[in-house]
Amino acid sequence: MIYRLSNNGSRIFRTWERRRDDIVVVTIWLIMLSYALASNILILIGIARNNSMRCST
Repeated sequence: MIYRLSNNGSRIFRTWERRRDDIVVVTIWLIMLSYALASNILILIGIARNNSMRCST
């Protein structure tokens, strides 16, 4: 009985660790995607404003 309770507790702990790791990975990916989106928007704004860049693309 004690083994079962201990085993169940470690399962819950492992589940929490996996969930925490998933949250960290998703957060990092969201930061990277947000940075990429912002930089692409700034590049497009720069191309739209600069006539020589617009002609070269």
